[in-house]
Amino acid sequence: MNRREESSPSKEAGIRAAQLKCESQLMARDFHAAYTTIVACVQDAVAIYGKHGLPLVPYYLLMAEVGLELGHLKQVEEVLALSIWNIVKSAEDMGEGETHPGTLMYRALVCKFYGRFHCEAENFDEALKQAANGAYYASLVHGPEHVRTSALYFTLGTTFQRMFRTEHALGMFDKIVEIWYKYLAAATRPPSPSLDAKAAPVAEVDGTLERLHHEGASMLLHIFDTRAKVLGAAHIATGEVQYTMGLLRLHMGQRSEAKGFLDQALVIYTDALGSLHPSTIDVQSVVDQLRMA
Repeated sequence: MNRREESSPSKEAGIRAAQLKCESQLMARDFHAAYTTIVACVQDAVAIYGKHGLPLVPYYLLMAEVGLELGHLKQVEEVLALSIWNIVKSAEDMGEGETHPGTLMYRALVCKFYGRFHCEAENFDEALKQAANGAYYASLVHGPEHVRTSALYFTLGTTFQRMFRTEHALGMFDKIVEIWYKYLAAATRPPSPSLDAKAAPVAEVDGTLERLHHEGASMLLHIFDTRAKVLGAAHIATGEVQYTMGLLRLHMGQRSEAKGFLDQALVIYTDALGSLHPSTIDVQSVVDQLRMA
């Protein structure tokens, strides 16, 4: 027993390292390698924690995410069901389990992946229901205008898109761009005591900020492609998302990519609004700062 307790921290560090490796492989779109990593990671986690318990949920959810990318829908359904069981069981064992922020965020993530699962299976009504429930849970923790909540709006939007409900999809995408623009604007402002905590930049507490930004970049790129096709490449809304993409890439330290998006956004803003419009001046100021840096 003592030997197991002494070895647990190193084992936990090992599966945490494997989790981070899998996340990096996901961001690199190396899905088959990510699958190999997460399968071994889940096996090690079960060996440490047993088959049931809240500590297993992050690994099950990561396996579900990888499985969705590979089209392993049956396995995705199974691990999401296991996640729900563990969340419910743990909530019963905790005093305020149902309303605990950690429990709510796990529920939000399960709903996000269930939404994607049902969308892939073309069960669109259930996909919308799951994504809406997830947005509710995320809003309880972070607020409805938070970047972490925006991922659930994206699931709603892409589901509407699959249903050919374009106006509804564009409405969701508008909300996502607005949320990310406000987040990035707050990230570049000097700290203020009056800044609303739910609008403030996300603190990197658990090492997930890189993944959050990567997910944001992926969502914004999809929205850019959609707006360009539906509204036109020169539409001001297309320029708006390019501006937001540029700010995010700049925030991620990807200066070359940021410059490309910002330059394109400036052309659209100038043509649509004129060079003296306040919005155009905002874009121009960021472009100028990037050139002088």
